[in-house]
Amino acid sequence: MDSLVHELQKEALDPNVKVSDLLRKALVVSKKLGISEIEAWINKELNGYEGGKDTPEYRLAYGRVMVDDPHRGMVPVIFKHQEQDERLSKMPLINAVAYLEHLYGDGSSDSTILLSYLPKFGQKLMESMGSRVPPVLQVQLSEVYKVLDAIRNIILNWALKLEEDGILGDGMAFSQEEKETANGVSYNINNFYGDVTHSQVQQGSNHSTQSQDNTGVDIDSLMTLVAAIRKSMHDTNIESDQLEELTGELDTLSAQAKSPRPKVTILKESLLSMQRIIEGAAGGAIVQYLPQISAFLAALNA
Repeated sequence: MDSLVHELQKEALDPNVKVSDLLRKALVVSKKLGISEIEAWINKELNGYEGGKDTPEYRLAYGRVMVDDPHRGMVPVIFKHQEQDERLSKMPLINAVAYLEHLYGDGSSDSTILLSYLPKFGQKLMESMGSRVPPVLQVQLSEVYKVLDAIRNIILNWALKLEEDGILGDGMAFSQEEKETANGVSYNINNFYGDVTHSQVQQGSNHSTQSQDNTGVDIDSLMTLVAAIRKSMHDTNIESDQLEELTGELDTLSAQAKSPRPKVTILKESLLSMQRIIEGAAGGAIVQYLPQISAFLAALNA
């Protein structure tokens, strides 16, 4: 009987073996060797990422924001700001692998599916767009395949690393020496795929958009906005004391962004203060950022 690790390698190379079955065999290997990190990752892939937390980067699906027009059918939403378009044009596929396999089926990679936003978030988008129907994200089925292929590659690389470390097993069993070797090595998922972590909080139901950490917003996009406002803030008619206050709020947002757990209340207070100051500005390039501030506040309140 071939070793369990060699079987895992062979099945990872076989496109006819379903990823869900491959994960189950990998679960047996990780359980027998006592590799808790790999076991935890496999269970999330098999059962789905509950609450959308710690959704891996490779599970992000990219597409186009669409709305169902009663006269023209599905039409793309045109955003005034590229940042908003980029932020809303991605969402995580948080479902169990078996569901993703069912979703992909035998369809063409050119086929498309529609993913729904969280009702609250969708309602905010409807209001901002002046639409009576909720927007959806249209993605190609190839985005689903991309997730399944990434998981297969992770398992293959892990199985190859096990062999490199002298861990093969005899049939369905591993020796005590192999178990001790496995427990002396750090098998981090990032080592087999690159940086897969995308710590997220779910913002949707069956298929959902996502937002950074526990805040409800994409922190990287928020920092892009902060940098843009800093660049434009002196080209305004804002009074010096308000300019100083605005600088303080920008510094607060930057500090929160560096925190492992940014505080929603502080982000909201700073954004509201910035909104008030900029609304009082008599023109200037800085006024163009008000819609983005409003969008971030809407996400924080969702």
